[in-house]
Amino acid sequence: MTIVSSDTQALDILSSPTSVQLHLVRSMATGSDATGDANLPRRSTNFLKESAGQASFWPCNEGAEMENERTLEGELQIGKTLKPSFVFPRFAIRVCYLLQ
Repeated sequence: MTIVSSDTQALDILSSPTSVQLHLVRSMATGSDATGDANLPRRSTNFLKESAGQASFWPCNEGAEMENERTLEGELQIGKTLKPSFVFPRFAIRVCYLLQ
């Protein structure tokens, strides 16, 4: 991940490995509205959301960094049993990421 800014102080803060948090989230929806828009509000009785993984980042030391950019490398740990997103009538599993 490369972060670019003209403010070097902000770059130093944002390029800290603890500043970037990336989470993989798996959601499962059932019922007549399961195949609709993933961003719609859901009832808790037919919608389940769980963490599917979290990324770790570290500074990249390869090559000389430019003054206005910082580079982080990272990896996302996920389980072997994680299934890809799919939609079926009255049932949907979606996997997406949240960057904080």
